[in-house]
Amino acid sequence: MSGGTPGRRRLLPAACLLALAGLLAGTPAHAQNQAPADGGAAANDQLDEKIRELIPEALAREALQQALRTIRPELCQGDDMCRLASAEEFANPPLTPDDARAAIYFAMRSAATQWCGLDYKRSYLPMLVYGKHRRKMTDRELFLLSLIHGEFMGEQVSKYVESGQDCPPELRERIDSTFPRLPESGVVE
Repeated sequence: MSGGTPGRRRLLPAACLLALAGLLAGTPAHAQNQAPADGGAAANDQLDEKIRELIPEALAREALQQALRTIRPELCQGDDMCRLASAEEFANPPLTPDDARAAIYFAMRSAATQWCGLDYKRSYLPMLVYGKHRRKMTDRELFLLSLIHGEFMGEQVSKYVESGQDCPPELRERIDSTFPRLPESGVVE
């Protein structure tokens, strides 16, 4: 997805920062490894709507198609999750546009986290946990989610670096206080 397609809307660093600041306040408890009393339904609905407004469906669909084009056997060690995408998968992707939007959203969070000198896995791992446990995604679906996340995170980190600006201390503090801390083992289940 790098290189940019003419007319394609991409998220710029400034837009990502503004979006991230707005979305942090609405981060659902499940994304923070907490168990809310209502199961996170209200916060999740609110966040989903904010993400839908920020990330156009066309961009989410394009990201999903790119992930399907990227996946190949040599990315894994003989695992079925890395088999080439079939014509059926391109026509009916295994992830929804909202799944792709979520991966892009978590990529924005991860990029800002890394830019601010914190461990990006504080955003990335909760995405995988949510996909695996709440959405009951298969390994292949999680891998596609990770490909989308990695592509967008890489783009955003590059844009932050190219900007020559440092992470604002307020943003670093907000991320550090909002995003979950990883256990000593580094494994989140």
